[in-house]
Amino acid sequence: MNVFPLLVPENDELDTFSGFIEIEQYSIPFRIEIEKGNLQNSKIQSSSELVELLDGIGGIDLLYSRLKNSNSLSNFFLELKDLIERAIKYQKSNTNALLKTPVSSYKLSTRLISDLDGLWDNIEWVHPSLTSIHISFHDGNNRKHVVEINLPDNYPIEPPLCNVAFPRVVEFNWDPNIDTLSTVINQIQEQSDRYQDLWEQLEDFDENCCVLEPEHPTYSSCFRRIAIDKHSSLQIEIDPIDPCQSVPECRFLGADRTILPLKTKYRKNFKLWKKNHCIRENLETILEISFISKKDKDTSNFNWQQEMCCAICYSYRMNNDVPDRICDNVNCSKGFHTFCLSEWLKTLPNCQQSYDTIFGDCPYCSYQISVKIQTTT
Repeated sequence: MNVFPLLVPENDELDTFSGFIEIEQYSIPFRIEIEKGNLQNSKIQSSSELVELLDGIGGIDLLYSRLKNSNSLSNFFLELKDLIERAIKYQKSNTNALLKTPVSSYKLSTRLISDLDGLWDNIEWVHPSLTSIHISFHDGNNRKHVVEINLPDNYPIEPPLCNVAFPRVVEFNWDPNIDTLSTVINQIQEQSDRYQDLWEQLEDFDENCCVLEPEHPTYSSCFRRIAIDKHSSLQIEIDPIDPCQSVPECRFLGADRTILPLKTKYRKNFKLWKKNHCIRENLETILEISFISKKDKDTSNFNWQQEMCCAICYSYRMNNDVPDRICDNVNCSKGFHTFCLSEWLKTLPNCQQSYDTIFGDCPYCSYQISVKIQTTT
């Protein structure tokens, strides 16, 4: 594989790879065996070195989680590379903390015992150096949140660094003589109240629509991409503070025959927006449609991502882009990444270009298709 050139196939079926993963100073033995063509049921064999390396960022379970959510072996190897690079970076950043003198470690542990008063049952994970702690809490609607806390070398003079999956960066007051980690968690918990309406609206989409993205949403996400039909979708970006006060930013993706009429209705009917209705109901009213759901009989067994994969590169996601250009031939309706389609059309002898748009034939049905050239800034 290009990601790990020292991982080579053991057979012609290309379902077993073994060798070494080489990243920076590491050379890690690794073997993966795909059972019956199902990547999610693969068997992984590796060294204790990889297990110890990943322990700093969540352990070997994180590796299997990435495997489960990967749609191809090449995608999994990219995820594995990212995990190892993160683990190496984390290990380097904590080297100084691990070398602290016993006196400083003693002072730190003494301060932490005081700081964590009332939070012991909420501790999810602690690094052996005591410089990183994960603490959980439940908001007013019983949603669980985990705060990642990193302590600087001169803590508590310098405040802790906190990260939690909120739509916006958390802010808190810190006085080393008064505040503790417990007061910080209380301040963050209070900030979660401002996002309750947002999370309620997003959960309504998750329960009543066929959500395509994000695949694994966190509480930091403010958008949903939902299916309109099997070849078109709508991406919605919601204001995290006032989610129901105005029409959200919408982006229509798919075949022109489907999205152009919807865009017209969107512009024509936006005055019908009612602040006391949920966003989903308002959009259904404005667009004059009912969103489909994965619970529907006709769609419950439909593999959305597989069917919506790019018909050129055969992958769903490429550099965070998804197939957003659909063939307008109703008997074809193949989807393509903008980049893939533009590169394909450039190879055709009969393609034409007008300003930033390329015109040519669909790779599958030869129906006329066009795409705007992506520009880099």
